Amino acid sequence: NPGWQGTGLSCSNFDECAAKWYDDPVTGTSRYYCPQNTSTCIDVIGSFYCECAPGFSGSDNGFNCSACAAGTYKNISGNSSCVGCPTDTFSTTVAADSEDL
Repeated sequence: NPGWQGTGLSCSNFDECAAKWYDDPVTGTSRYYCPQNTSTCIDVIGSFYCECAPGFSGSDNGFNCSACAAGTYKNISGNSSCVGCPTDTFSTTVAADSEDL
């Protein structure tokens, strides 16, 4: 089954996040489990999930993450929204992952 590896006699979790990519049997091309640079892969027993990386936000399970706009940032992984810079501050950085710029 997907998410597992074994000999046929015993199975163990397959860490998709460590593998990073797989060969797509339909297209014959290599594909990443999670979009690179915009999301983070989280391994769980028997599966994995993606979430938006710091500096990126989205709500589609980490597959459609958008860079935080200038004047906003997000310092944690997850599908939460970017937040505005503190009062009387502004940053022109796109995809900011900290308010300390």
